[in-house]
Amino acid sequence: MKINLPFGNCKMYPITQLFGERFLYRGSIVSHKGVDWAMPKFTPLLAPFSGEVYRVEKQRDWGYGRTVYIRAKDDRGQRYEALLAHCEEILVEAGSSVKIGNVIAHSGRTGFWRGRNGYHVHFGLKVNNIYVDPLNYLDINNPNQEQLFPEKMDEAKLKAFLGDYKIKKGDTLWGIAKKFYGNGAHYIDIFNVNQDIIKNPNKIYPDTILRIPVLINKGI
Repeated sequence: MKINLPFGNCKMYPITQLFGERFLYRGSIVSHKGVDWAMPKFTPLLAPFSGEVYRVEKQRDWGYGRTVYIRAKDDRGQRYEALLAHCEEILVEAGSSVKIGNVIAHSGRTGFWRGRNGYHVHFGLKVNNIYVDPLNYLDINNPNQEQLFPEKMDEAKLKAFLGDYKIKKGDTLWGIAKKFYGNGAHYIDIFNVNQDIIKNPNKIYPDTILRIPVLINKGI
């Protein structure tokens, strides 16, 4: 089945969180169930495939925020479900049919988000009721999307860092975040990119060298 990006031009919007990345949400480490792209508020969002809008959330202010859900079956009977989350505005109703490329929503930052300004789209995809990496299912014949496949990704474009920081005695992640960002609440952004080094944000040790990320638009 043909599946496209839920927006017009991948070169305009950077990926800010990949499928499977782990992060802290409501006190628990969870795995990201989609791919996020940073983009301006009110960017048109497109139906990634033709199908039925089976659910919309137009008022939700937690989790995925305002969200539209689409489902379809391919010729082999496989079931596909897509969700576009954190929208500012939903333009379709549950029960309506959409064609691939139809404008169905506008991007926003409703629900849970963090980062510099938070405006982004979360694109989730299920196949036979199991979350999968959307990048592996995009139409590879579409030259606009070919560069998104994992083996062609430039990791340097996905992550940006201010530099390194060696932990000193008495340091906390909150204090380090306040030093770099002016806001200790961004300790979680430091923890997220250093989970190979530290396992608990409340337990850090002197002389450990941390990567300090540039704040980017990340959400769930």
